[in-house]
Amino acid sequence: MIARKLTLGGIAGGVIYFLWSFFSWVLLPWHLATTEKFSDEDLVANALRANAPKKGIYILPNVHKQDPGTEKDYDRIAEEAAKDRMRTGPFAFAAVTPNGMEPDMGRTMLLSFAAQILGAILLSYLLLQTTGLSYSKKVFFVAASAVTANVLCQFPYWIWWGFGTSYTLVSLLDVTIGWTLAGLAIAKIV
Repeated sequence: MIARKLTLGGIAGGVIYFLWSFFSWVLLPWHLATTEKFSDEDLVANALRANAPKKGIYILPNVHKQDPGTEKDYDRIAEEAAKDRMRTGPFAFAAVTPNGMEPDMGRTMLLSFAAQILGAILLSYLLLQTTGLSYSKKVFFVAASAVTANVLCQFPYWIWWGFGTSYTLVSLLDVTIGWTLAGLAIAKIV
């Protein structure tokens, strides 16, 4: 019985959230409105190719990454210089894939769908740990759980890495709406 509720809650919630995500990203202008464009993308791309040799997260200036084999005093001096560069800018926190990536929309959507099903299963599981909640309180529980997770993920990026306020708020609103809609189905099933 529990496995059936988890499966059905996961599928129903995942499908609803997937559909909401499609609507939110493809039909609403709000996500793209929160991102900026470099004034010379080719120049930036060439600089990244020349200076980001492998796929990963890059920070500019990187105050925390010490060069192997450096002396502690040198590291302290380098850290102070990096902090000065951080103050004057530019500052960047970027996911870089120097060799590009194949825009396989089908694979990406399938992986996203699987992640949303997993998220709905986990939310269904959490909801099954409660007792005596009315339908509206179950919906609120699912939505509040998702919002809590999003706050714990998005706000540190906003605080520490300078993610834009509008980007962070749109992400929070997007997740709140999407998981509230998913919660309407999950709460009926679980």
